[in-house]
Amino acid sequence: MHLGGGTVNFGSLAMASSSAAATLDITGGQVSVNSDITKTGSGAGTIQVANATLLVKGRIASQASPMDVLSLDGATLSVGRNPGYGNPTAALVGAVSLSLSGTCMIALTGTNYVVGQFPLIRYAGTIGGSGGFAAITTFTPPPGVTATLVDNSANQTIDVNITAAPPLGPKATLGFTPAGGLLGLSWTDLGMILQTNAVSVASPTDWHIYPGSTAVTNVTVTVDPAKANVFFRLLYP
Repeated sequence: MHLGGGTVNFGSLAMASSSAAATLDITGGQVSVNSDITKTGSGAGTIQVANATLLVKGRIASQASPMDVLSLDGATLSVGRNPGYGNPTAALVGAVSLSLSGTCMIALTGTNYVVGQFPLIRYAGTIGGSGGFAAITTFTPPPGVTATLVDNSANQTIDVNITAAPPLGPKATLGFTPAGGLLGLSWTDLGMILQTNAVSVASPTDWHIYPGSTAVTNVTVTVDPAKANVFFRLLYP
């Protein structure tokens, strides 16, 4: 996909979901993604942003399935996690090759961060491009958070170091409503992960993601009176 100007909005964006390569090439304008950009297939995934803006409310790929190339040249990149509680342990952006050129701006969004340091972008080898880490001239943390970016080359990450943050809000709760053989489960924040052991009740500790739960805030399940050891739990992503 190529964007040379204007604005394009996605709910989510899956790249290289098969063996075919996929490229998001933004050379002007703005692309907004309301959740995550994922790479799920074996094809090469490339994101190139030049003199443009990429706003992602969630993550970009992962350490297990990173983008093959992330290139920022005079670009603005905003990433975050919603919902969340405490600092993430895995980087919010995963790329094999990271290239930084020109004057780049990075923003972090989301809530419920705490004082401490965590990886924001994970890459392999060294940072390429004409500017390297120094190309990032502006970093904008979430409101109320005081933080800087750290070039953690030994760990092959760009980290966020938070020195001040607002108090944590209340943790998410899982609501339940029984009704005539059915059980309604609900929560407030979109993106939370509902897990259940119902796939294999022989092992109550064998948890599985309830299908589709990250895209909704409520589900209704049928109660089987013969199964007395089925459990559900709610997790932050």
